[in-house]
Amino acid sequence: MKRSFDGTLAEHLLGVLARFDAVPLDDRIMELIGTITWFGGCVADIAPARIVEAITNVIKGQKGIEMAETIQKGMYGQGRLEESINKILKLLRIRFKELPNSVVAELNSRTDLIALESLFEIAAQCNSIDEFADALS
Repeated sequence: MKRSFDGTLAEHLLGVLARFDAVPLDDRIMELIGTITWFGGCVADIAPARIVEAITNVIKGQKGIEMAETIQKGMYGQGRLEESINKILKLLRIRFKELPNSVVAELNSRTDLIALESLFEIAAQCNSIDEFADALS
């Protein structure tokens, strides 16, 4: 946790995960490694290749490769979701200035990229924020 707050997590991720070499890798530890790596990718700009390297150095074989691929895909998908949501919010703020908290919260809860693309089009064409809010329901 210290590394995530002092800005050095990206530099130290390999070392942090290397500490798990001395621990038997049961399901709980595997989940912890996945969580640390996921968190690291979210709070620090860690290249996907470093994530794969960090995980496969600790978790050998096919399990390590599968975990690294899953985390990479998840981070990429999460990044695309956040980008889509932020574009919609930016467009709405340009058009309507202030947004109700309920609209922001509802958008932030969305996880379907295709639906978000449709919502972007609605945000560009709606006549009011209320009309957009109705489309969210």
